Amino acid sequence: MGRSGATLPDLATAFLVVGVIAAMGMPVARSWADRTALTWAREEAVALFAQARREAVAHGGAILRFDGSQGTGALVLDGQVMRQVDFREGFGVEVDPGGSDGRAELQFDHLGLGQVASRTIRFQRGGEVRELLVSSYGRVRRR
Repeated sequence: MGRSGATLPDLATAFLVVGVIAAMGMPVARSWADRTALTWAREEAVALFAQARREAVAHGGAILRFDGSQGTGALVLDGQVMRQVDFREGFGVEVDPGGSDGRAELQFDHLGLGQVASRTIRFQRGGEVRELLVSSYGRVRRR
């Protein structure tokens, strides 16, 4: 009477083939995950800028603080943090606000206009980078 089913060498070969295919796809999946996280983090920063401009008009001024050492961005009104985004914890992304000390403070006046020198904020994860260009008026452009 013959037995049906797979032998141990058959199973080992099948697992080997599946493992090789999965290993070939890992770098592509990791790169895709990095690009996705960077895009989400950058869009969160764009939303933070938009909210800072709105709040500046409503409250007579606002400050955005980016801290590369902590990986955070914060909206500050009247000395109180109104909203904070942790890019490192939330997205696994490192933030480089372009300051010499790894920090940047961007002020918005009562018209919602920035009062800073132009700068580039970089978001990094793995080998991928996304940038946010901030004009002296506080407008942002994705790159």
